[in-house]
Amino acid sequence: MNRIDLAHDQRLLLRDDGRELHFEAADGSATLRITVTAAGPVHELTGDGLKVRAAGDLELEGDAVRVHGRRSLQLSSGGDANVTAAGAMRSSGCTQELRAELGDVRVRANDDVRVNGERILMNL
Repeated sequence: MNRIDLAHDQRLLLRDDGRELHFEAADGSATLRITVTAAGPVHELTGDGLKVRAAGDLELEGDAVRVHGRRSLQLSSGGDANVTAAGAMRSSGCTQELRAELGDVRVRANDDVRVNGERILMNL
């Protein structure tokens, strides 16, 4: 393993076979790990927090995108917010689901609330 000492007791480590590069914190935990696989590099970030900021647009894209908050999840926008499921991958269309497995679901609007669908099925 090749090692380069960095500021604040951190290290940069490169495995001898070239398959893994990682930054290591003073306590020995890897804060950034890049593993080279046949399908391409896999990037893993760990630490007390992560901030991603862009002066312009920020785009995340993948075959499947999952976001999970262990204690909570908050999505907000200073402007419009849109969630669209195009259903292009299945001939039967797609499903969007909003579910509270425990507790309430609240919809709140300063103005009108509109529900538009071929059929509106309630309490089924």
